[in-house]
Amino acid sequence: MTEENVSNPSTSRWIPWMTLMPFLAIFAVWQWGFRPVQHVDQIAGKIAVEAEIHTVRILGETGNLQVVIGTAGTIEFVGRALSVVQSAEHVQALKAAPVTLMRVSENAPPGTMVLRVSAVPKGFRRILTKGTQSDSQTDLRPGVFRQVDLDVAVPVDLKLEVVAEESNLRVDTRQASTSLDIEKGNVLVMHTSDALRVRNGGGPTVIEQHRGSLDAKVGGQLRVTLAELTASIDMASETGRIGLYLPIHSSFKVDAKSNINVRNAFGLEAKQTGPTEFCLSGDVGDGEHHEIAIRAKSGPVTLAVAAQQ
Repeated sequence: MTEENVSNPSTSRWIPWMTLMPFLAIFAVWQWGFRPVQHVDQIAGKIAVEAEIHTVRILGETGNLQVVIGTAGTIEFVGRALSVVQSAEHVQALKAAPVTLMRVSENAPPGTMVLRVSAVPKGFRRILTKGTQSDSQTDLRPGVFRQVDLDVAVPVDLKLEVVAEESNLRVDTRQASTSLDIEKGNVLVMHTSDALRVRNGGGPTVIEQHRGSLDAKVGGQLRVTLAELTASIDMASETGRIGLYLPIHSSFKVDAKSNINVRNAFGLEAKQTGPTEFCLSGDVGDGEHHEIAIRAKSGPVTLAVAAQQ
């Protein structure tokens, strides 16, 4: 199918961004059979970045994580941690060990700064939102559910790696390579240059105004808007639609497949190659043809012109 009037929908249609989740904490511990008691830690601090550091790796927990531009030579962070336990007696133990973002040295490659939230207090076990209790039948320590909401300011020229549990993640403005690996959640990435790698096990992923190569494999919807096509693009979704929006004068070689349909605004003809397979391939433009590969296992594909910024 050829589609000449394929629009570029607003971000709000694709992603319910950065919703706070205290209700999730209440629900997560309610299923374990006790009335929860809440405690909130305010988090703030700075960590110096040595000259030899070229990469910052953030290990995130359940919650909301936002990474923004920071001052050269410094990591700054601010946020809060919502902890939910069974009794007020347990809250006193939490107060004695407030939550913070800390640097860890174990398993840190040379040139890489690894940051993570401090562990739950000794004598507690952390409850995860997995729907299973794993060793809770034999582990008699009191449980604590924790949601951490953090804004982290990272110097713009450092490489960024984020590995997080079920989370909402927002990354704004990076000038070095970026790698994001989220178990499940809402992901929003804006104004990135250089190589970008994204893995999201479930939930919508939106990438706005990207320049550079892209490798995105997600479990939900995926929408990408390019500020400029400068390198190869590889996009795949297990379930959900895929949209790629390019500058009008882009030159590329595309290979796109979907089980529903493939629409485009560049005059290419999509073909049905099987009962549930639609393919679009061909060259567009007169310049260097960067390769674009798109695979949607359970959703339509749209290839369209990006709205001018």
